[in-house]
Amino acid sequence: MSTVTSILTQLHNVRKSGDGFTSKCPAHDDDKNSLSICAGSDGRTLLNCHAGCEFKDIVAALGLKLSDLSPKSGREQRPSAGEPEAVYDYHNADGRLTYQVCRMPGKRFAQRRPSSAGGWIWKLEGVMPVLYRLPEVLAAVKRCENIFVVEGEKDCASLARLGLCATTNSGGAGKWREGYADSLEGASVIILPDNDAPGHKHAEQVAKSLHGKASSVRVLELPGLPPKGDVSDWLATGGTREELLRLAGEALEWEPVQEDNREREGLKTEWPEPEPLNETLKPVLKLDPEILPVPFREWVTDVAYRMQAPVDFCAAALLVILGSVVGSGCGVKPKRKDDWLVVPNLWGGVVGRPGTMKTPALAEMLKPLARLEIAAKEVYDYEMTAFEGDKEVHKASKEALRGEMLKAAKSGTAGMGDIRQRYIALQDPAAPVWRRYKSNDATIEKLGELLRDNPNGVLLFRDELVGLLASWDKDGREPDRAFFLEAWNGQGAITSDRIGRGTVHVENACVSILGGIQPAKLLAYLHQATSELENDGLIQRMQLLVYPDESAAKIVDEYPDTAARERAFRVLQTLASMDFREHGAATSQFELIPCYQFDKHAQEIFYQWLEGLNIKIHADEPPVILEHLNKFRSLMPSIALIHHLANVADGQAAGAITADSAAVAVKWCEYLESHMRRIYGMIGDVSQRAAIELAKKLQAGKLSDVFSVRDVYRQCWHLLNTKELVQAACDELAAASWIKESYVPVDGQREKMVYLINPKIPPKGGGARTDNTDSRH
Repeated sequence: MSTVTSILTQLHNVRKSGDGFTSKCPAHDDDKNSLSICAGSDGRTLLNCHAGCEFKDIVAALGLKLSDLSPKSGREQRPSAGEPEAVYDYHNADGRLTYQVCRMPGKRFAQRRPSSAGGWIWKLEGVMPVLYRLPEVLAAVKRCENIFVVEGEKDCASLARLGLCATTNSGGAGKWREGYADSLEGASVIILPDNDAPGHKHAEQVAKSLHGKASSVRVLELPGLPPKGDVSDWLATGGTREELLRLAGEALEWEPVQEDNREREGLKTEWPEPEPLNETLKPVLKLDPEILPVPFREWVTDVAYRMQAPVDFCAAALLVILGSVVGSGCGVKPKRKDDWLVVPNLWGGVVGRPGTMKTPALAEMLKPLARLEIAAKEVYDYEMTAFEGDKEVHKASKEALRGEMLKAAKSGTAGMGDIRQRYIALQDPAAPVWRRYKSNDATIEKLGELLRDNPNGVLLFRDELVGLLASWDKDGREPDRAFFLEAWNGQGAITSDRIGRGTVHVENACVSILGGIQPAKLLAYLHQATSELENDGLIQRMQLLVYPDESAAKIVDEYPDTAARERAFRVLQTLASMDFREHGAATSQFELIPCYQFDKHAQEIFYQWLEGLNIKIHADEPPVILEHLNKFRSLMPSIALIHHLANVADGQAAGAITADSAAVAVKWCEYLESHMRRIYGMIGDVSQRAAIELAKKLQAGKLSDVFSVRDVYRQCWHLLNTKELVQAACDELAAASWIKESYVPVDGQREKMVYLINPKIPPKGGGARTDNTDSRH
């Protein structure tokens, strides 16, 4: 064991203080004696930095281990989780160590108390819990300093480093004891809750306990906290001591809300009829079937009609699928002389509420691709059988040549050189490649192998795009997001080196993406796209994202147009096996990808369209809109190429891209721009959308008949998780007569503004609204 004396020899500016010593702390740089050193009653060396350094950091700075400070006698009854990662001392009012809270590996916590026989007892039976850093807290109360109550020892250390006094209770949220309030009698207390439901509930519990004992109680909800964030997170993102004290000074005194014994004013009077809340969306252009490739036009419209799905869903899916089949097998040079090359690789999806036939429409559009995959699998299975035979023949040939070598070596006859050359000339049979067109789920490592074997690219289809997007946001999946962003333009080389898989080189990383998503689930990613810090251009790459108007459906029971379907399937199959160089695509020594160009009239259409796009890009628009429009530079030539190749595969065109295909591509861009503006417009009027979300909660009975703004945002509901958003939503609903302001007395003094719910609100689903008056506050 390292004794107090041996530790003092490693410290600087050691001074006697009471029964122990003080010195400069080795875990941080300053000129103050902020470290206390003394021997505990159990013989353990006790170290405490008043500047907030954690115990483990002090021990590490001394070059010791935690076990070095504990007596060797006695037996530690520690849990099997390993050594504590951090130890927090809880002292009583006299400064004696009462117990410790230990943070164990895996973010688990355990508590222990000193044993009279030495070592530790890992339970607190018979121990009276105390506030963390109690001696410092009591001293600060006498000095009339603010006491910050937080939710964990780590937050106390963060505030101590700022020279502020902070405390907490062991056990975390919900473990506050009424007895703790006695230690804070007469104190000025600021409670800093974590930004989650347990944190808000804990703050309410602490405030109620301190009310009437502390000289003042304020609950300060720090602005800009992420979900589950705390004061340490707030400080880490730029919060300062001065800003914290300013916010604490502006925070209102906490007061318990008392029930009004009188009948509520609003229930006595006649309420007006609540006005309907319309979730307005920006208008979009309707899809004109004439802009669909001719060989697929009748099939797409037939599918949409029979399914009673928006034709937009089928059309957008078709373009993405056609682009994935062409992939990096062919490109287009939009300019006459420039070497700018565009590969028609597209990302797209369909946006709609549940029940709008997203999944069936997408599944129907994928059927031609499924037919190609079945045929490719049959070819692969056949070739694998032949390959197995070739391997046996190759193996037998090698064995025969080895036999000849052995015989020649034993006999000493000539001819060994000839045998050697024949052995070297034996070539291992090439394994067949399984032609793949799509994948529903694959790691980026496996996707790299698929792209290596399928250089034209593959389609990644997800019925619910939010699952794919959410997977990229998980910790440790950052490389996945970067991989897909790089694979968007369809012509970048990627080399991956992995233990076990070796080196995988992809000549043209070309991945198309298609799927469906609900509007509400898309909102989170739209907010990300509008954030300068979080925006990486992901949503802007979803150029074929469509959100059409809904229309009333009718029952349709008709036979499919089999002739139109077979024509579409046949053209897609032709595209999948086409050698584009035989149909007008050119190559050069500088370009490995065959490419087309516009004919004279199509070139004029492109230049005219590009000039108009440049004007839009330099207009006064939100940055996310301009970024999205900027990616249309490649969208227009991609669609023109796809439209042209569909006609080529159908035998209706040849050579350079025609003016007809260029004009169709321009119309597609106009159509897609309107959908893009609708989709980004979803986040434009956030207050209106927040009002609609709050209205849904009222209809579902999620709030009592009398509620405050705070009652709402503490729930952390979608679009209702900040005070500002909730206030804006309440203003909207009050204007529409869904709610109205009222006031209730607070502790017999001032009144507090609350909202009363209009009893005429139609309940969600047609039933009665839930009566929550018993759990009002």
